[in-house]
Amino acid sequence: MKFTVATQDELQEIFGRIDEDGDGNVSFIEFKSLMLEMGDPRGDGALRTSFTRIDTDHNGRIDFDELRTWLRQQ
Repeated sequence: MKFTVATQDELQEIFGRIDEDGDGNVSFIEFKSLMLEMGDPRGDGALRTSFTRIDTDHNGRIDFDELRTWLRQQ
């Protein structure tokens, strides 16, 4: 999936939108919602694989820096 280059402010906005409960981290459910909304047709297994790759500290949540790094690599 390709993403356009985003500014720091745009990335903050994206993160805030994904972080539905406002806890400063994104759960798999929140990530899955975003990807489905963006038209990503992959199933849970493929989305879980992407989520795990993004979660570089392996705490089961994605923080802003992890999301920013991933989006910039896409």
